[in-house]
Amino acid sequence: MRSLKPEDADENYTSWWNDAEIQRGFNQKPRNWDIPRAAQHIEKFNNRDRFHLGIIVKETLRLIGFITIIADLKQKIAKTNVGLGDKTFWGKDVIIEVREHMLDFIFLTLGMEKAESEIIGRNFSSIFNNKVLGYASEGILRKHSPSVEGGRADTYLFGLLKREWQESKKDKKETLSKPDKALTNSGNFKTAKELLAEATYYNPRDIPDSASVDTWGSWDSLSHVRLILAMEHHLGRELEPDIVVDISNLQDVARFISVNKSLD
Repeated sequence: MRSLKPEDADENYTSWWNDAEIQRGFNQKPRNWDIPRAAQHIEKFNNRDRFHLGIIVKETLRLIGFITIIADLKQKIAKTNVGLGDKTFWGKDVIIEVREHMLDFIFLTLGMEKAESEIIGRNFSSIFNNKVLGYASEGILRKHSPSVEGGRADTYLFGLLKREWQESKKDKKETLSKPDKALTNSGNFKTAKELLAEATYYNPRDIPDSASVDTWGSWDSLSHVRLILAMEHHLGRELEPDIVVDISNLQDVARFISVNKSLD
């Protein structure tokens, strides 16, 4: 990561602001910016309490995305936003690696006590990334914001305390969740595993019963998006926002399917 300068606003960087798919993740329409307008955007950041940092590939020095940090130096709270503009890196856990460095910068360099993230709409990959990094869901503001796709969208609030980040860094060992034997032998668990297999392109037999977003590397952000969509297709409806936030492992999926079957 490094601070971006106006001269970094080349055709590559500017194109991200005009890409409908990338902007949809921010609940925005394409900006129709030219290079001078993109450079003006970078100039707004002062590197004191407003930061616009580039995500750089070490080997090639290619700029592939950015991190925005707005720090309240009095309250010691930092609001963050991350954009991965180069789509060839989507689904490769780049955001997880970059956010880890971002959090070190926020807590150790800036001395913040809390990092906050706000997600508008059905941006399941961002929800996934926050959960993997240990952010706590602090609430869902229902139909809080106008949606770029029409109607109104839910807003998901996440927060991570400095203490929580420090504790997570002390213990990087994977803690496998112990599967509930009764649940793993159920038809709902078999269905859950089939849905995850569909999302990850695995054979269901090759997926461990203990698979979770924290412990199974093939369950990445794009797989999580596909899983949510597969669940919605299986159930024939959109999932409620609180369910999307709570799904972290196969048992969560199976329990949700079980509850919904009992309600049918």
